Amino acid sequence: MRNVSKEQKALKSFILLVNPKAEPIIESAWVKKISTKNREDTRFAVATNSALYLCKNMGLVRNLRISHTFAWIDLLSFQKVNESLIEFKFKKNTLKLIVQHPTKFSNSIFSTLQRIIPQIYDKIIFDTPISSESLGGPKPRPTQFIDIFLSICHSKELAPNIPFFSHLRKSLRMGEPLSIIQGSFDTHVLKAAIDAFSLTTTIEFAIFGGFNFLDLYNSLGKAISGNKTVKKLKLTNYANPNKFENFFNGLKLSSITTLIFESVTFKINNVKDLAQEIKNTSIKSLSFIGCDFNIVTFLPILQAGSNFQSIDFFEISGDEGKTHFNCYSELLVFLKESQIKNVKLSQMGIDISVFFKMIQNFPELEIESLDLSNNKFCMNQITNYVFPETIRAFNLSKVHWEAGTFHEFLSHQTFVSDGVHIDFSQAHFNEKKSDLFEKLPQYPSTPMILRLNWNHNVITSKLIRFFAEYSFIEKASFDYCKIIPGTNIDELLESISYFISKTQLSKLSLKGTFIGAKGDAMSKIRNSLITAPSLISLDISDNKIGDRGLLIFKDIIMKSPSIGSIAFDGSEIKDPLALMQFFKEISNKEHLFYVSKPRRDMTRLITDSSSEKLKKELEDSWENLKKKIKHHSKATNLIEISDNDSFMLYGSTSFSSKFNSMILNSSLISVNIPTVEASWDLNINIGYTGSEQEWENLRQIYSISNLAGIQDLIENEKSQVSNFIL
Repeated sequence: MRNVSKEQKALKSFILLVNPKAEPIIESAWVKKISTKNREDTRFAVATNSALYLCKNMGLVRNLRISHTFAWIDLLSFQKVNESLIEFKFKKNTLKLIVQHPTKFSNSIFSTLQRIIPQIYDKIIFDTPISSESLGGPKPRPTQFIDIFLSICHSKELAPNIPFFSHLRKSLRMGEPLSIIQGSFDTHVLKAAIDAFSLTTTIEFAIFGGFNFLDLYNSLGKAISGNKTVKKLKLTNYANPNKFENFFNGLKLSSITTLIFESVTFKINNVKDLAQEIKNTSIKSLSFIGCDFNIVTFLPILQAGSNFQSIDFFEISGDEGKTHFNCYSELLVFLKESQIKNVKLSQMGIDISVFFKMIQNFPELEIESLDLSNNKFCMNQITNYVFPETIRAFNLSKVHWEAGTFHEFLSHQTFVSDGVHIDFSQAHFNEKKSDLFEKLPQYPSTPMILRLNWNHNVITSKLIRFFAEYSFIEKASFDYCKIIPGTNIDELLESISYFISKTQLSKLSLKGTFIGAKGDAMSKIRNSLITAPSLISLDISDNKIGDRGLLIFKDIIMKSPSIGSIAFDGSEIKDPLALMQFFKEISNKEHLFYVSKPRRDMTRLITDSSSEKLKKELEDSWENLKKKIKHHSKATNLIEISDNDSFMLYGSTSFSSKFNSMILNSSLISVNIPTVEASWDLNINIGYTGSEQEWENLRQIYSISNLAGIQDLIENEKSQVSNFIL
């Protein structure tokens, strides 16, 4: 007991010298260090993730002083000489230690090292076996970079910035990208970071930059050439063009598929190198953000479209108010030659109406998704633009619409016969809110919008009823919308009900939009939600529906034949018993497969009561709900618990494809699909101005099962080409 107490006191003293948040401790023990003259000196040995420390007792246990630091990055070999003697060989030193329990001491160290520095571990010569059970598997830790970085700093006798390392360790543990931005780093510390990055096998997304980062291209080129795990690289705030060719030489040997330049200054020779060498890399996604290209600098890329045929996503985004892109023809020729499928041209000062007119001259384009967010739409004889047949997704969020242009665009525009996804969120309108949508026609030109985003925008009854005429909408989002003062809320909610009943929704989000209506909103749209035959996912978060609204929401869930995914945090529940009863009752619905935890509501209820008993009861009721859903999932083999807050469909890499599986299984269970198909009488005037050929195409595409929102939802999800729509 005396030795244990002494070790604990020594460890407390050591923690004052080395912050365990920056360098987690692996093992510690009192040892005898064998000197070159075979003298035995008592030392306190502490192994951290980065180094082995030997500490000298300065009279009192609490007065330790670090006498030697041995970086693990310098370790060459390990040998157990006899039952108590261990020998470490480092690049510059040989260390012999007499340890009371050498097996425990060494196994703890090397089971950790295997997950930190696997490259070094493979080179170590073990003259004594290490049990495979103690090694814990070869998978490196998420914080591997920090441990290697610190170890290199110790090896080079560089003073580490402990707060920086502690913060970086936390961010990597949370799954955030590695970010090294040069501000005031010592150049030697910066080199150590690059060296550590080259050895790290857990980083998939890294960010490097800073205007003071000397020789970035050259250093990074060497690092990425040997690092095969990094898939995404972002360079930011950099202006030195030197050694750019070295960076691209390294890029050709790397596994990087996504390359982002943000606020990077290019010389024309850099752009020429990029345009010529891009075809020899693994790059699939290329972005230039705020790089302030002018036509002269950018021309080498536009003239080398055939070299970019391996690129799937291409982005040029500017600085608001600074960038004015006007080389439309050259860009469209480039997109035609490169056959790029996903294009983002955001905040470029583009007049979308002009761009849409010019795109009609390039029917050969293979673009599938087009992001023109944060540009402008001017009044230039708006007509029905004929887009390439491949385009399925438009991002028109944050667009500045000149007076009258929005309703003119929607009044005239038709889309491809099998529909598009479109995002109008955060629109800027240059006209009175009360006049915004009054000129919209009763019907759009075609009904072929399949997914609609209208977040953070003004909504009116007129607009919602117009959107309802896009009757094939599958997914819609009206999050945090603005309601004009004086609006008749009941009339607006009736229009929402009409929208739900008229469209083929599988997913609807109304987050924070009806916060003023509270529980009344749920009662007004209750019937339409219950009777929607294909509605799978419903999000009513941040609407403060209260206890009364929660009861109505529960009724909707239990009576709906299809709803299986719900989110409702921010409901301002007052009675904890009401929430627990809600959990209990919805747990009996067998088709429920996803519940987003109402974390804020639960936290507030617990905080307001300050009751440990209530906290336990609430958490227990949530856990019981999770168990029930997990039990239901086993019966259908559809889902598994992915984290503490939600339940996800299981079986593929993306939530979108997982969601398809549930649409298929849940909807087929709850909806009887007729075997007859719809026929169209082209002589009936139903308000659309589309051609006879278009309706003939629709006749072949849309059966009753499609109109019920089942089969075609699945096929459309599989062909999803953009992640910015819903």
